Amino acid sequence: MAPQDQEKSAQSPCPKGRFFLTGYYFITDSSLSIKGNISDVRGALQAKVGVVQYRSKRASTLKMYEEAKALKSLCQGT
Repeated sequence: MAPQDQEKSAQSPCPKGRFFLTGYYFITDSSLSIKGNISDVRGALQAKVGVVQYRSKRASTLKMYEEAKALKSLCQGT
């Protein structure tokens, strides 16, 4: 890293083009879920998580799309 870049980095807690995340980060895991991703995310949002990451390794593309739409609506409060 060049000296001028080190100086900029020391002045800012986040490198340019990145963001600083505070709070909790929730990652869905349908293989561990008892009630399903929708219920899990609803609970996570009630617990005031800052970010939800949707992951589904075994679902079909259509199922992932439909679930992602439902989760987006839930996260946006609509």
